[in-house]
Amino acid sequence: MNREIGILFMMVAIGGVVSCIFDFFRAIRMIFKPNTAVVAISDIIFCTVGMYVITACLFKYNNGILRFYHVAGLAIGSVIYFSSVSKWFLKVF
Repeated sequence: MNREIGILFMMVAIGGVVSCIFDFFRAIRMIFKPNTAVVAISDIIFCTVGMYVITACLFKYNNGILRFYHVAGLAIGSVIYFSSVSKWFLKVF
């Protein structure tokens, strides 16, 4: 049980990290106003990086097994990030 709680908190942190990466791409879009092709390429890069981070953590901490509480932890981390840190992160750019 303690291991699952630790993994849940790890997934909450990963949700925040992936959300921060998303805000980085969003800030770049706000600064440079890229065309549709560049936006599509940056979306593919974000999805690739985000899935790599999530999958690497799943394999490292839970042998690659995806459970509901992992998804819930990612969502909770994203909600916490977007409701608190995101506003300040975007102001920097």
